[in-house]
Amino acid sequence: MFENFNRPKINPNEIKIQELIEQLNFLVAQRNTIESNVKNWEGLGDGGMDQTTLGNIEHSIEKITKQIKTLGGEIPYEDGKAA
Repeated sequence: MFENFNRPKINPNEIKIQELIEQLNFLVAQRNTIESNVKNWEGLGDGGMDQTTLGNIEHSIEKITKQIKTLGGEIPYEDGKAA
């Protein structure tokens, strides 16, 4: 019999939390880019598409944040903004 006593136990929640944090990082970067672009283009067009996109991103950030907290993880951002 082969027994590996040194093998660390993998917590499936930790793996899921890391995947969710990667998604959260991507969404926060997208949001920050759009917000920056909107500030730079202020006064051009109605900004409706950007506002819709930002709303969708914010909703996704909230959903992922709740999932991370439910799994016992810590959110790497304060108020969803990049720290």
